[in-house]
Amino acid sequence: MTALGTAISAGAAVMLLAWYRASDTVVVDDQVRWASVGLAGAMLIAVAGFVAVALMHRRMRLRFRSVEAELGPCLAGMSGTVATGSAGVAGPGDDAVLVAATNMEHYHRPDCPLAAGKAVRPVPRADHERAGRRTCAVCAS
Repeated sequence: MTALGTAISAGAAVMLLAWYRASDTVVVDDQVRWASVGLAGAMLIAVAGFVAVALMHRRMRLRFRSVEAELGPCLAGMSGTVATGSAGVAGPGDDAVLVAATNMEHYHRPDCPLAAGKAVRPVPRADHERAGRRTCAVCAS
C-alpha cells in the first residue's frame, strides 16, 4: 500500500474510532472532543486526496511534454491549419497511399508517429474514406 493509501486508511480509522467513542457517551463535552478527532481524520483524508490529485496532475503534465517533444516536428508544420497537397504532403484530392489498421478511426501518412509501430496496411485514400476513417490531424494526411 502506498503512503497515500495508508493516510486515507488511517484517516478513515480515526473517523470510525471517533464516531464509536462519541456515540458511547452522553456528555456533550466528550462528544465534542471526539467530533474534533473525527474532523482531524476527515482532514487527513482530504489532504491525502489533494496530494494524490496533485501527483497525478504532475505525471500527466510530464507525459504530455514527452509526447509533445516526440510530435514536435509534426506539429511544427501544422500551424493550426490542415495541410494541402503542396510541399509533398498528401492533400484531400491526392491519390497518395495512406496507412491504417482495420480498427483505426483515422488514416495516416506512412511516416506519421501515431501509426509507427502498429500493424498498418497501405490503402488508397478513397478506400479509407469508404471505410469511414477520417484524416489524421497530426500528419495532415
